[in-house]
Amino acid sequence: MEMNFAVVYSDKSAQNDTQMQYPRHIKDLDNLEDKILCAGVEIDADHPGFKDIEYRKRREQLAQIAISYKHGQSIPRIKYTANELKAWAAVYEQLTNNTMPKYACKEYRQVFPLFQKNCGFRANDIPQLQDISDFLKESTGFTIRPTAGMLCSRDFLASLAFRVFRCTQYIRHHSKPIDACHEILGHVPLLATPEYAQFSQEFGLLSLGASDELITKLASVSFFSGSISIMFLTLYWYTIENGLCIENGKRKIYGAGLLSSPAEAEYCFSGKAKLRKFESDIVANEKYPLTDQNWQYFVVDSLEEAKKNLIEWASAARRIQLRYNPYTQSIEELGNPYNLKVFVNEMTRDLTKFNGFLLKSFSNTSPLNNSATTLNFDVRSKSGALIDCFQVFKTSNVDLKHIECCPLNDSNKVQFSVCFEQELKEQQLQKLLGQLKKFSENVSVADSKKLNGSRADVVHEVCLFADNPLWFPKHIAELDQFANRILSYGAELDADHPGFKDATYRERRKYFADIAVNHKQLSDTTIAFNDVITKLSFYLSGQQIPKVQYTAKEIETWRTIYNKLKQLYPDYACMEYNKAFELCKKFCGYSPNNIPQLQDISDFLKSRTGFTLRPVAGLLSSRDFLAGLAFRVFHCTQYMRHYSVPMYTPEPDACHELLGHVPLFADPDFAKFSQQFGIISLGASDEVINQLGTLYWFTVEFGLCLENGQKKVYGAGLLSSFGEIQHALSNKVTNTLHLTNLIFQIAKN
Repeated sequence: MEMNFAVVYSDKSAQNDTQMQYPRHIKDLDNLEDKILCAGVEIDADHPGFKDIEYRKRREQLAQIAISYKHGQSIPRIKYTANELKAWAAVYEQLTNNTMPKYACKEYRQVFPLFQKNCGFRANDIPQLQDISDFLKESTGFTIRPTAGMLCSRDFLASLAFRVFRCTQYIRHHSKPIDACHEILGHVPLLATPEYAQFSQEFGLLSLGASDELITKLASVSFFSGSISIMFLTLYWYTIENGLCIENGKRKIYGAGLLSSPAEAEYCFSGKAKLRKFESDIVANEKYPLTDQNWQYFVVDSLEEAKKNLIEWASAARRIQLRYNPYTQSIEELGNPYNLKVFVNEMTRDLTKFNGFLLKSFSNTSPLNNSATTLNFDVRSKSGALIDCFQVFKTSNVDLKHIECCPLNDSNKVQFSVCFEQELKEQQLQKLLGQLKKFSENVSVADSKKLNGSRADVVHEVCLFADNPLWFPKHIAELDQFANRILSYGAELDADHPGFKDATYRERRKYFADIAVNHKQLSDTTIAFNDVITKLSFYLSGQQIPKVQYTAKEIETWRTIYNKLKQLYPDYACMEYNKAFELCKKFCGYSPNNIPQLQDISDFLKSRTGFTLRPVAGLLSSRDFLAGLAFRVFHCTQYMRHYSVPMYTPEPDACHELLGHVPLFADPDFAKFSQQFGIISLGASDEVINQLGTLYWFTVEFGLCLENGQKKVYGAGLLSSFGEIQHALSNKVTNTLHLTNLIFQIAKN
């Protein structure tokens, strides 16, 4: 499946929507850090540490770390004092010895040992925020950002929209609700579970551009700090902060405030507290005192139910659609036709890939037995709907043996029929149907004999496939395993290479090869295969590519090629390339006298389409090169061809990569097009890899397209070759093939 983009709605009032400002990119969160409401550097007179001079100095030190922090930086490591370690140990031991085993939900109990193993959670040491952030990023894409104190609800929720959790580093003096104990022990663990992470992000997305009235209902707090009256209302605080859920008929805690407060957890289960069923429209009008004892709590059957309830409530109050693009870590508005069209196309492709990529023909499997149960249900084409439906079968331990789907007259719906052979009791079946109805429509039990194409003119028969025996990277860090398996050149040159006899050039090539060999992929792009659904989650950062001081001969070689090609691009290159090339000149330093640095280009592409560059020493195999594209990583050489023949190179070099390939990666459609090559290649047979390589060669490397009836170039091999770009569009070439009229063998696989 494509990335599961989260979608929310904005206010009904168009005027309010346009006036409300909110962060559009994750870097915009840098503008929020100095807007602390309370308990930052200055603490109130009733604070337990108000008269403690050493404590106040410590708070100022930690506040300055947060205020100075910028997106992308590593969080400084803190050496905590004996008093801080003592306060931490008291809370930690209460949690692990009492609160967690007795009251915590199973998700919290399951994930907490992972933090002990990977983040250093233990009684005698306070874990470092950077270690926690790295682990969360690998688990769900959430990251930690230090904050000096309590942010306003709008700013805190806005960060959640980008999967960023604002976390304090200071420790309570004796007892203080918002501090590192509360956040690291209360909030952080559940952010490592995908469902809770998505639930938290939904809050943030719903808050962006919302009216102050809606923000108060999303956030929920009422308290007084000096002369400042800060009024919020309740949804966040009665779920993520103080929420209860049902687990095997018993109430359990998933709220961070309860998990990090042993006394309040005990009170909640003492029988004295008032417990109510969570309903968004009711909870939104409650008030919650942040610093006083809570007297009521709201219970949900599951986090999924709470999320669904919340989104339905917010949808009634909001109109303009937004989505988070994890490739670029930015917010996109779906109010304009182009963005809306892109979104619809992505959702349509989800269903297509569900049939074509993840599932095989049912004809290759044995027929179902007569006792098979068939369920029919309709799914709307919206983000995550299909994943939610099949998650129901997974959690119910139902193994699907056959799946059919067909479009309905309603273009926004697709009908599915699924079969399973397990015998379910009536109570189990009704429970399964009830869960399925939460995410689909027209759920019914059918006669399995009516399956196999009798319901529509267009039916796609599919079945689940076994695990692929071929290894392929499922995490971006695994690109390290093959990035240095180059097929040719690199530091060693063949005898017919123009630079073979040039000792200086060969030494220079070794320098570039060493950069590539030592580069490690630190970011966390994960391809997680989950039953019948493939999800791509991209969370982008990584090791910096060293900047290179190019020599005079290298710059002269670049200048010669650059100037010749620049004159041809307006007439020969496609429109998308010419637009992207101008952006490269503006933002990446493309010019005759400057060879752009890979890190600068990578940063620019990342902000545009989510692509990043990775240095490579030479030519990779087709399988390895295409696998990088699946993660939106382009393996790029840094070395320059030999100066003696600037118009010829027997291998890809920086001129070919930077002038041929790179600009079009700034085009969103081309970026998706390239990634599709990579995704299809993962786990493919050698035969398919060879066919993909051929397709790539005649499209991305040497492709032509029609533009207003005229042939134009989009292939990198042509765009980086002065002679070949002219030859390709000359009258000498008469056997141009139209790919749309060809049938490739790969289409049959």
